[in-house]
Amino acid sequence: MPLLGKRMKRRNHCGFGIHLEKPAQTLASALPITEEQAVTLVKSGFTNLEGLHAADVQDLVDILGVDEAKAREIHDAVHKQDVTQEAGSAQGA
Repeated sequence: MPLLGKRMKRRNHCGFGIHLEKPAQTLASALPITEEQAVTLVKSGFTNLEGLHAADVQDLVDILGVDEAKAREIHDAVHKQDVTQEAGSAQGA
């Protein structure tokens, strides 16, 4: 089977490659975004919550094409996740 055929079989139902699937699923499950929006973030270089911490509200508006209120909701959720993860790390220490 040609390489292209193998590559095409490795695509999932959303049409994005396996290498984007895990980071996108992680973002989509942690944030108030769709899987499609998560893929857009991953393709833009934001592959984890840590990276999104540096994004501001306007970045999210520009990248995702959402309004400022939705971007702020996502931004706040990113920072809330950071606080939750830090609290979990401190308890485990």
